[in-house]
Amino acid sequence: MSKNPSIDRLFELFYIPDNGFLYRKVERSSDIPRMKYVGEDQDQDGYFTCKMDDKSTRVHVVVFAMMHGRWPDGEIDHANGIKNDNRPENLREATRVQNMHNRPKQRNSVSGIRGVHWNKQCKKWHAQIMVNRKVHYLGLYDDIEDARMAYVEASRKFLGEFSRS
Repeated sequence: MSKNPSIDRLFELFYIPDNGFLYRKVERSSDIPRMKYVGEDQDQDGYFTCKMDDKSTRVHVVVFAMMHGRWPDGEIDHANGIKNDNRPENLREATRVQNMHNRPKQRNSVSGIRGVHWNKQCKKWHAQIMVNRKVHYLGLYDDIEDARMAYVEASRKFLGEFSRS
């Protein structure tokens, strides 16, 4: 793995206003620096990327590093789940597991609710949550809203701030 540039180098290359948009500093002959918005390029996962010193890096990681004065130890999670919302208050350091819990529900979800599916044999809604690779059974419910609430409560209990329901 290649070494990340220093934080000082990031400040030489980029500028971040409070809105979290990343701008590249562009050299000019005048004393007034010109800024170029960074965020048109996206990787295969839909995250904005930027080039620095011939290396492509995700914009939210650069914003986090500049705002905290260090490169993250783990992954960076978008608290609200919006990949292009790189405001500093929306970015938080997370483990891989925490980051995965904050992803949106799967597209093939029949119920449309995370952690809830229809059990054909019992003809009831089945609620469960997976934490640290262990499935926690939350019960069978006649009403889908009851199953959803069981998942929401368990999510808050087990996942705290990384809960997404």
